[in-house]
Amino acid sequence: MRRYRSNNVVSMVVMLIATLFIVAVADDHADKEISIKALQKQIQEENIIKSIDVEDIGVNESIATEAFNSVAQTVSPLSPNQAKTIRHLWNESQRMTTYKGSAPPEPVNSSKIVNLENGQLPTIVRLSAGYVSVIAFYDATGAIWPIKGYSIGNPSSVNIVWNEGTADDEVTGEGYSNTLLLQAQTLYKTTNMVVMLRGLNTPVVLELIPGQQQVDYRMDLQVPKQGPLAKKVEVTDLLTGNNVPGYLIDLINNIPPARSVQAHVQGGEAQAWIYKKKLLMRTPLEIISPAWATKLNGPNGLVHVYELPLTSSVIALKNGDVVKLKIEGV
Repeated sequence: MRRYRSNNVVSMVVMLIATLFIVAVADDHADKEISIKALQKQIQEENIIKSIDVEDIGVNESIATEAFNSVAQTVSPLSPNQAKTIRHLWNESQRMTTYKGSAPPEPVNSSKIVNLENGQLPTIVRLSAGYVSVIAFYDATGAIWPIKGYSIGNPSSVNIVWNEGTADDEVTGEGYSNTLLLQAQTLYKTTNMVVMLRGLNTPVVLELIPGQQQVDYRMDLQVPKQGPLAKKVEVTDLLTGNNVPGYLIDLINNIPPARSVQAHVQGGEAQAWIYKKKLLMRTPLEIISPAWATKLNGPNGLVHVYELPLTSSVIALKNGDVVKLKIEGV
């Protein structure tokens, strides 16, 4: 009501000023018998401008002040302190949208073997909003296994980047068609995805869970079969999935089995542990003697895990050269 009243007052003042101005000029020219319309036309032509104060036309100063205050209230309804408070609350609300918890998640790099048998639980991938997780697929020989396609249950919860490389890129090793980049878009909304690998009829199912205390920065998934780009290896070197002991899979991730005793290795790049009266070795070298009982190839063939009989001497190959390793503490 106050704003409506003020607008009416302003309009009345303007109309009164215009009327009084015209009448005053008309009185000055009364002897020439000029009509009001002719006078208005003359005012327009001669561009006559006359300064008139509100008091000259009988407008109360309080009414003018009230009209001014009404306009000022409309333009800036908040006081400076109130405007500062609103700005502070806005900044805090924007800050809370980036809150991810009291501490950042712990990064984890790991390798896992995919179980393709029906009825098995899917492989779990831990994600976190604001962090990118790299998931790569390899076959039993350690060669990359290209992805044919994928489907995700809730596309809005996870952002996925996949670059489908050419056949030449895959052969030369410059392609990344076996790699998925995953980034959670929410803190706690879970979903799953199905990955189809080239030449493999069985889909690989992944469970994507964000908001955990640990996040999988990099996860290498090995499928216990030979892929389309499989390396030439001996049949006994192939990853056999269910027949591989779990502690050897952990050893690929550089996690020795519990209650194992580490032994010192001289002569080459290798790690060794004594476990259940057997010698476990993790090395990029190819062991040729003694005969090993179990061998597990890591992704890309960069590391191998061997289960050997207890021995103090091991012969291996490095780029075709023979290397003799000495095991202390056996």
